[in-house]
Parts: sequence; C-alpha cells; structure tokens
Amino acid sequence: MPVCNGGDLAELLALTQDPRKIPLSVGLAWHICAQLGRALLYLHFGRHNGHTEPNWPLLTHEDIHPNNVLFRFFGGRGGEGKESKQFENYPDVVLADFGKAWFSERRSASPDRLYTGLTRQHRDVQALGAMLRFFPNRVDSVGLSKAIALLDDVAPPKKGVQRNEYACVALQRFVKFAEKQREGLYIPLGEELIARFDKGVVTDEELEETFPALLLAEPPASSGPRNGNTPTEDDKAAGAKTRNRRKRSKCVTL
Repeated sequence: MPVCNGGDLAELLALTQDPRKIPLSVGLAWHICAQLGRALLYLHFGRHNGHTEPNWPLLTHEDIHPNNVLFRFFGGRGGEGKESKQFENYPDVVLADFGKAWFSERRSASPDRLYTGLTRQHRDVQALGAMLRFFPNRVDSVGLSKAIALLDDVAPPKKGVQRNEYACVALQRFVKFAEKQREGLYIPLGEELIARFDKGVVTDEELEETFPALLLAEPPASSGPRNGNTPTEDDKAAGAKTRNRRKRSKCVTL
C-alpha cells in the first residue's frame, strides 16, 4: 500500500485553527467530506463507483476521529485513483485503524446480531458527522453545515430491517453534494498546505545506514563442511533469499 505521508486530519485541523495564518481551502474541506463519505459507503454497503458488491458483509469501523483520517500526498503528480488525477493537487483521504472494527456475515447473522451491526453502522455515520463539524468553523460555507446535517439527521435502524437504507441514501446524497461543491470551489493548494502534506519518506537503505541493528542477520558462517560435504543447494538458496530481502526497498513516514 502507498505510504500515507501527509499526516492526519488532527494535524491539519490544528494547523488551520487560526485561518489568518494558514486558511483551510473550502475546496479541500469538501474533498475530505466527499472521500470520507465514499469510504463509509464502501465499508458499510460495498458501494464503489456506482456499483454495489453482492453479499457484502456487515462491517463497521467504530473508531472514526481525526487521528484515524490519514492523507496520501502525491505532490501534484496524481494518485492511483480517478479522483486523485482529477484533483491532483489534493491528497487522497484514507480512513485508517480498524483495530475496533466489527464484522459479521449477513447470511449467518441472527436477528439480534444483525440489529447490533446496523446500530454500530449508525454510530459510524454519527461519528463522521460529528468529526466534520470542525470544518464550518474554518471555512465560509453555509452549504457545508447543511451537508453535515444530512448525516446528523439519519434515523437509527429499526429492528427487523436488513440494511441501513436511510444511512445509505443520506451518504449518497452527501457524497454527491460534496463532489459537486468541490468541483465548483476547487482551488489548488497553497504553498503552506503543500509543505504540510509533502513530507519526506525514509527508505530501508537509509534506515540501515543510520541504525545498523535493523540489518537482517546473515546465516552464520559454517566452520566447515557438514559431514565432509560442500554446502547444499538449499543452503545457497537460503543465503540468496536473505540477501534479496535486504535489497527490497520499503518506506516509512518521517
């Protein structure tokens, strides 16, 4: 997976707390809303790019807050998805940390378990709305408050239903409205926010140079042939595999 090198939403909110110093672009606020709405549509309903996955299980996140919203920034080069290329100056928004997530197969779920899952999904929608209420304090957009109200007003599920239809419809309306607003209000990021998102990464090689203890240990040298035999093909293959593993390059955030 691409490294999330742009920090998290908590850092962005702290950075833009005083709009006189570093203003939060209204287009970026709508972009974050749109992508987080899409994330919940996929997580809860298996809906992506107008297509709904059949037999999608009951899934919830249960831990939606600014520290778990990460950013992938491509520096204007465009990301992997269609949206990233269309709004290439904006980072991808990633809902992370599924340590408290909940999962159940719909087909095998009892009525009580099904209702529990739908109730947890409803809490996810409420948590998303509560988190996004930070934005109207930072950008001048009446529409943003009205859009977030779509999430606040979602009714809880009733017992006996199979899906959170109210939540699904509300999220689709929310995403559609957010994407339209983002398109009309898109302004490329300023230098301050680009510097904030465009963090460097460190490769494995650089880490190994700084911290030699991170090097993978080589197989111990043999004091002599085993039973008078030369090293086997397996011994050679194991050594080559270890050396190749050391050459692979991965990235971590600074």
